[in-house]
Amino acid sequence: MTHEQLPEGWEWVRLGDVLQPHPHTIDIEDDQEYIQVTVKMHHKGVVVREKQLGINIGTKRQNRLHANQFIISKIDARNGAIGIVPDSLEGAVATFDFPTFDVTNKIDVGFLDYYSSTKTFIEQCKNVSIGTTNRSRVRMELFPEILIPLPPIDEQRRIAEVLRDADANIVDIEDAIAAAEQIRKGFLERFICELEQVPPTRLNKALIRIKREVEIDLKQLYYQIGIRSHGKGIFHKEPFTGQELGNKRIYWVEPGDFVLNIVFAWEGAVALVSENERGMCGSHRFPTFEFNTDICLPEFLLFYFKTPTGVRQLEDVSPGGAGRNKTLNQGDFLKLKISLPDLEVQQEIVVSLQTHTDAILTMQAEAASLREVKRGLMQGLLSGQIRI
Repeated sequence: MTHEQLPEGWEWVRLGDVLQPHPHTIDIEDDQEYIQVTVKMHHKGVVVREKQLGINIGTKRQNRLHANQFIISKIDARNGAIGIVPDSLEGAVATFDFPTFDVTNKIDVGFLDYYSSTKTFIEQCKNVSIGTTNRSRVRMELFPEILIPLPPIDEQRRIAEVLRDADANIVDIEDAIAAAEQIRKGFLERFICELEQVPPTRLNKALIRIKREVEIDLKQLYYQIGIRSHGKGIFHKEPFTGQELGNKRIYWVEPGDFVLNIVFAWEGAVALVSENERGMCGSHRFPTFEFNTDICLPEFLLFYFKTPTGVRQLEDVSPGGAGRNKTLNQGDFLKLKISLPDLEVQQEIVVSLQTHTDAILTMQAEAASLREVKRGLMQGLLSGQIRI
């Protein structure tokens, strides 16, 4: 935004004209308990770092904080470690690496909080920081010289109110998602308890290992799959030519296959191949299996291996240390014993779990849409393109 682009009634002001430095120095007493705070990066808030007796605090002179003060991290302001001290942290303490400022009556605290979260403001913090990447600090003599666009105080308050309402809508849907996830978790726990009453079946009765080796054409493009951990599904890798594959063997996957990543199976990297993966392939790290649908529904088994019990079994057959040394033993995998109720019961479980999952996905999409709306509001309101 240039000076010429400021809306009518707005003005450019120095931070130093709307903020007043207000260090409140105290001496830490050994027998007193203190709440120490930190400022999270990416404008994630001013939060408790630790609560402890003064005798355990090394730096004996600290800054006492007050509600509604503006606070920054000298080191990480360039990464958005900026915020407003909440009422709950009145009287907490921080080192002088976290300078505080009183907010004058020229600027609304809420407006300041939202504007200081913008990329524009954070870029300005970078511009007044010096030092190497990991040791860069805000130059406090330059920080007050940062210019910000300021609407009239009544408009500032209206802007902050609109954005607070947008945030409240997002919090409401996030709370609803959390509640739905707890309900789904409770259903899963009951589902696991009920399965314990069903006689176990070896997995090799339900899954049949299948290999469909690709006959490589050096000029052909091949599209490979990957699998995200924690049951997050399949993703598509960049294509390779047959020549780029060299001597590597790859194998076709087919819709309906059960597939896992042998390196991260212990972390829940399992999936079902969908129509979206038709004509794609995977390396030896992604073995595929067909189902014996007389005793096992594909969706049931996928849900099972997303449960804590299922993931624990995958970990049990993945010996070795963490990460890439913790590889699934495919022979032991097929020897696992799982409880497979009648197909009708499996179907009921799948439908119920899918209903819960679909509801959560719908709310997550709604939350993403609300965040996008808020981003648009922030861009418009904080630049004056939208006037209220």
